[in-house]
Amino acid sequence: METSPDEFRNHVPTLGAAVIVLAAVVMFGADTPVFSLFASALVLFITALSAFFFAEMRPTFLVLLMFVLWVAFFVFSLSAGYTRGAEEHYLMSLSAIAMFWLGQYGGLTSRGIEFAWRLFLWIGLIFSLFAFFQHITSPGSIFGIEKPYHAGRLTGSFLSSNTAATFLGVIVVTTIAQIYRTWRISYSKAHDSETKVLLDMLQNTVLPASTFLFAFVSLLLTASRAGIATTFCVVFLFILWVLSQIMFQKSTFGNVRLGPAILLTSGLVAVFVLFWQISGGNVAGRYDSVFDDVSDRASMLKASYAAYQYKPIFGHGLGSLNEAKLLGVDPLTNGSVMSQNASHNFFAQTLVQTGVVGVAVLSILYSIIMVKIVHGIILQQRYSTYLIGIVLISLLVCIHSLFDYALEIPAVMLTHIWFLGLGFGTSIRYAKG
Repeated sequence: METSPDEFRNHVPTLGAAVIVLAAVVMFGADTPVFSLFASALVLFITALSAFFFAEMRPTFLVLLMFVLWVAFFVFSLSAGYTRGAEEHYLMSLSAIAMFWLGQYGGLTSRGIEFAWRLFLWIGLIFSLFAFFQHITSPGSIFGIEKPYHAGRLTGSFLSSNTAATFLGVIVVTTIAQIYRTWRISYSKAHDSETKVLLDMLQNTVLPASTFLFAFVSLLLTASRAGIATTFCVVFLFILWVLSQIMFQKSTFGNVRLGPAILLTSGLVAVFVLFWQISGGNVAGRYDSVFDDVSDRASMLKASYAAYQYKPIFGHGLGSLNEAKLLGVDPLTNGSVMSQNASHNFFAQTLVQTGVVGVAVLSILYSIIMVKIVHGIILQQRYSTYLIGIVLISLLVCIHSLFDYALEIPAVMLTHIWFLGLGFGTSIRYAKG
């Protein structure tokens, strides 16, 4: 994708958003108070600069509504004493709105979603390469520092292999969306020979295909049962969507020539089988013990629900889980609850911290965003593959969050929010015609 100097200037806020994602990932997912505060400061600084220097970066009604709701939420939490010792959590929630704003601007910019997608593919390749080779050479450490847990499983720069699995799943979805879009464009050139189509595919899929291979094998090496299963399900849904496009002739394939596609797909399948043989043993062993930790997680969920019942309307405040869970323990579950610092269910964790009101507000905002993105898919074809990819990314993150807490990790949360903003902005742009 060639970009003129003027067009590149318009993409500077999107480049800033990509820098934020990469920085948060490098800083252990920004999963410590200091790194979380630094990531928030970076988000707010880049957003403020972008809003000052780019007149086109005007907040939409939805962004303004988010800021108003955050102010109300913060004022209430401050008056209730919830913010003391949890400043990084409240600042990160504000940063999430800013990140959505950056993504929305990128989507509204000409070819902005293409630029953002390619930037994330490079981030995905860098992370996957680092995670793979670090695991091969030093599986028990991160940047030379001993891991607190999951020593035998790939974690990349994250502290948890399950969080790494969520991020790697997002990378896998972005790669297959890019590969499919490239193939679709190549097939639309009906005057070219099959050889020319194949060469065109190879040239334009080097980055996404390379990223896919390393991300996929790294995903297997995390041995995250829910992460791997969720990613497989989402990829399967994407394949079903592609088949429906071909069957109902809604894509631009034209006269489909199967030779190049079969050749490249066979190559990917062969590499898939090879990687499964290399790393699948660890995965299989994890699935054999799938019920081993069910009891501990069930106790934690039970404790979370009991804590929620003490303050069901507005919750206990952000970052309060470790204190709130003590309200729901009993002599039989005390050991298993105290050994865990998360509910392993993002939605239960959010319910404890923000109550029914917080969950309802977040659900309504999320529904508004997803409806607009789906509307964008229906309205236009040019970027429909990217928008489908964003829907599936969000589906992957949300489903995995039923079994884990990756959305509580700033790097994953900011990435998810950025993609939602990109999809929302792109849908607005094409809804306006």
